[in-house]
Parts: sequence; C-alpha cells; structure tokens
Amino acid sequence: MTNSSKEAYIRHVNALVRDNPYDAAMGLAVGGAPEIIGLLELALLRYAGLHEHSYLIDIGCGSGRLTLPLSCSHKGRYLGTDLVPELLHYNQARAQRSDWRFEEVDRLEIPETDSQADIVCFFSVFTHLLHEQTYLYLEEAKRVLRPGGRVVFSFLETTTHWDVFLSTVERERLAPNGEAVPNVFIDRLSVQNWANALGLVVVDFYSGDEAFIPLEEPIRLDDGQVCANYGALGQSVCVLEKPMTLGKLRVTDPAHSETDREHSCIYKLQRELAQQRQEADTLRREITKLHSSTSWRITQPLRRLRTVFSAPGA
Repeated sequence: MTNSSKEAYIRHVNALVRDNPYDAAMGLAVGGAPEIIGLLELALLRYAGLHEHSYLIDIGCGSGRLTLPLSCSHKGRYLGTDLVPELLHYNQARAQRSDWRFEEVDRLEIPETDSQADIVCFFSVFTHLLHEQTYLYLEEAKRVLRPGGRVVFSFLETTTHWDVFLSTVERERLAPNGEAVPNVFIDRLSVQNWANALGLVVVDFYSGDEAFIPLEEPIRLDDGQVCANYGALGQSVCVLEKPMTLGKLRVTDPAHSETDREHSCIYKLQRELAQQRQEADTLRREITKLHSSTSWRITQPLRRLRTVFSAPGA
C-alpha cells in the first residue's frame, strides 16, 4: 500500500462528499446499499463461526455497513481499520461503542498483537489490491488470529463476475490513466496456493451468485426482490482457518523423545480435528443446498396447482 493509493482513496471520498448529500456519500463510498450488504455480511460471519463474544477484526471497515448491524447485538471486541479517516469518524459515530477500536492505517499491517482474534474479515478489500498485497494481508491475518480462528474474505473471479471484468476492461480502454479504484480478480487456485504457503486451511469457497447465507429474517433488495431463508453476497467468498497446531517439531535430543512423541500425537489429532471441521462445513453447505433445492421442488408444483385452480372454469 503506497501513500499515492491512500491519497487516491481520500480524493475519491472527498469527491463523493462534494457531489452528494453526506449520508449518501458515505454509503456510495462503500459501494452503495450499505444497510442491505451489512446485514448479509453479518449473517455470513455468523455462518462462518462468529459468536456474540468473538473478537472480530474488520479490515477496510469503511463507513460502517457491517459495524452498524453488528453494534446492536455483538458483545465481543471489535477492531475496524481503514485508509480514509473521514469514513472511520463516520463509522465510529454511528456505532456508538466506546469499547470498540477504530484505527487509521497506511500499511498492509493489522494493529494487533499475535494470536488475539477469532475472525478477521476483508469485505471488498482484496477486490482492489495486487495479489502480492493480498498475500501480505493474509500473512498478517494469520499472525493475529488465535489457533482455530478464521479469515473470511470476498473476492471477484472472472467465472462469476465476467460482466464486471468487461466493464473494467472498457473503463481502462477509455481512461487508461484514470484514478478510478481498480478491480482485481482472483482465481481459486491462487488462493489455495497462498493458503498452502501460509499454513492455512481452505474451509470452503462460495460463488457470488450462490445463495448460501442463512437469513434469520427476509431482506428486501434495492430492486424490490426479497431474499428469504438464504442470501447471496454478490462477490464470491472464501473462508480460511488457522489450524490448531504446535508448529514444526524437531527430534534432536533423545532425552526428550517421549515428549516429542506426545507432541506428535497432539499435532496429528489437531490436524485431524481441522480436517473434520472442514468436512463438517462442507456437509453443512450440502445440507443448505439440499434444503433450498427441496423447497424449490415443493413450492413450484404448488404454484402451478394454484394457477390451475384459479384459472377461469377450473
């Protein structure tokens, strides 16, 4: 992250504030529809393992589309970071949580000590960073996560977001030297390679158009459609986990061989536990798909029957 990048984001927000009512500008700064997206993000994090006492670190928290619904019920610690001080001030004022931290950053670093957080989330952050920068942030996320903690991030991929890719190409064609915020696309193989290199476990991937997020209440979208039972974020999602391991062991002293064997057994059990967690998450996802599919198969014939019986002469 360079100073020029930060300055570009600040200019972008200042332009929105100049051309729009203040509250509208704060919403546009995070892509629009902040209330709707915030509810979906919160439901997603709960699905990924966020509890009311969890410590959540929210990178690129912006003007608070996640923070506002979270502040109503979350009892745990929270750290939100962003490049733009204007967004942080607005976010903090709306949250009204004196026990939460809001930090301005200008580096690819997380202002927290090692092994503290339960979840680190990056919503619409890696969509605007170079791959090398994303890797550095994932490295930081692993550092601040406790063993068993998780990373949740959204991303763009050409398989799901081809229209966004084409619009980005056209924008670059028309204004190759413009200061628009870039759109960056990531493929899943790269994420898997990064995870392997960092010692993280890939729990699951979800496509942007996949309705997998369980909803406690229906959500009405900007176009009038209502999401009930399950919702899709729009961007694709990946969940990573920091394994509960003891690290690499070296057997060099025969006097400690028994302890080393015990540690090796613990290490093996912890790896198996991480694998079982991954399998449980996959099973939960399949059950979610089956539930949605079954609901569709049941409701569609009923709708056809209602159409038949309500027809004239029926």
